[in-house]
Formats: sequence, C-alpha cells, structure tokens
Amino acid sequence: GDGWSEGTSALYSATAYDRHTAGLTTTLNIALYVTGIDEPPENLVDDTSPYPHRWSAAKWIAHLARRHGLKVWGENTGDDDRAALYLSARRMAENGFLGLMWAFESELYANPNPGYATIEDYERIIILYNFPQRVYLPLVSR
Repeated sequence: GDGWSEGTSALYSATAYDRHTAGLTTTLNIALYVTGIDEPPENLVDDTSPYPHRWSAAKWIAHLARRHGLKVWGENTGDDDRAALYLSARRMAENGFLGLMWAFESELYANPNPGYATIEDYERIIILYNFPQRVYLPLVSR
C-alpha cells in the first residue's frame, strides 16, 4: 500500500497492529507475525518499560497477540550478524513466540561470508533454546 502506515514503516515495526488486530472478526487459525524481531536495536527500546511506545516490535506484537488470544511468531530483518541472531532468539523466547524463521537462508550458508550469522550459529541457537541449561543450587539449611 501507499498509506501512512506503509510509508512510515509502521506496519513493519508493528506500530499499527493494534488497529488491525482489533478489527479481526475471528481469531480462528490466526497468528500474528512480525518481520524484524531484531528491530529496533536494543539501545533504542526498553522492553522492561511499562510504556508500550518504548518496546520493541517483538514485545508489542506479542502483547497484542496475548490480548486477543492469538499465537505469535516472526523472523529477522535479514543481512544480520550473530548478535542480531542472538537478539532475535532472546526476544522470541522472552515474548512467547512459537518460533523464529531466519529471513534469508542463503545468508546462513554464504561463502565467503561478509559477516552474516552462519548455519553453525543458528544450530547453536536452536540447541540453546530447545535445551536450555539450568543451574541447580543446593539448599543450605541453617
């Protein structure tokens, strides 16, 4: 489209999703999806804030999904390095996403690799989030 939300990337950043989710006539078999789990960067948002306008797109869309009883998932923006992969995976887990799709699979296999996350990085993330390590501390009685 060529409206305000498209021209300002509001849909991309999930800022207009409240209007769209409120207008759903059914939630049957619908999941909210965001492209850009890794956007905006951490230094531009505060996902711990009580104010939604300070949240990342991932947190905002997950909030809307919970409010409407919907599932949520998404993907990264593309052209991303290892740090963006870890940020995407962390936001996925923290916000209850069903999963994370990597936007451009070819980047994971790029050779030569100009700095993208690799398939090995992706494998490590999958292992980390499928089998999180837990630390058990012994109880000490006094």
